[in-house]
Amino acid sequence: MVGDSGLSRKTKDEADGVVKKKEKELQEKEKVEVSETLIKDLMSEVEALKAELDKVKGLNIELESKNKKLGDDLAAVEAKILAVGTSGKCSG
Repeated sequence: MVGDSGLSRKTKDEADGVVKKKEKELQEKEKVEVSETLIKDLMSEVEALKAELDKVKGLNIELESKNKKLGDDLAAVEAKILAVGTSGKCSG
């Protein structure tokens, strides 16, 4: 019986080792799955941010165009005011 008890202990220790190894493998697999999910989420967020950036760039171009037109309009109005002021002084 003494031999059986030693064998049982060795078998139990081996089984415990296998269980611990499997638990560690499972934990690693879960970490990888969580990491993969996180990577996919981050990639989706990056794509959404790229789309938002493209939209904002388009709006910025539109605003710059409107700003240039307003600047041109302002310069034209100032030139007209100057012309009216100058012509008024000449005739007066």
